[in-house]
Amino acid sequence: MAIERRADDTRMHTAEFAALTTDDLDYEEDVIVADSPLPLLLVLLLVAAGGALGAILRLQVAVLMPVVVSSQIIGFPWPTLAVNMVGCVVIGFVAVALELRPSSPGWIRPFLVTGFCGGFTTVSTVGFEFAEMVGGGFPSLALGYASLTMIVSLGGCAFGISAAESLFLNGEKQDVNARNNKQEKNRKGGGK
Repeated sequence: MAIERRADDTRMHTAEFAALTTDDLDYEEDVIVADSPLPLLLVLLLVAAGGALGAILRLQVAVLMPVVVSSQIIGFPWPTLAVNMVGCVVIGFVAVALELRPSSPGWIRPFLVTGFCGGFTTVSTVGFEFAEMVGGGFPSLALGYASLTMIVSLGGCAFGISAAESLFLNGEKQDVNARNNKQEKNRKGGGK
């Protein structure tokens, strides 16, 4: 089964599509739970439960990896960097896995991607830590931290995407090769 990516969908390359505004959307169907066969209340509960678990885990990482911060000392915020990288790897992996496996359970995206990873990763904390560094007189450290966060987060997402494509697409190629080999053996065996 060939999977068409959204970016390759010719329906996405029209002037009408580019001119769409939010006024053109039916919020009850198109925006809130467009791809989900689940009821809206269940989706909201899944997002809330996943978000709570992600936020709790993020707090645990911060407790296990404390950072010293005072008016004179600014410690590098490794915990925030770590959770953003791990969360982006998971988001990239799961997003591709769900696209390549459309028969996946409908609860995975709202619970794991939107909820858990949304609660686990944090741009607001990066912004706060950046402001603390600048305010504490460490602007170059702040700029390095912001840059490293972007590189690590986007790199983590790219790694997750690549890992999922490698895992799932190689599996599909192996399945196709196995079927082709079986068909070839059947043809050779049937021709004798």
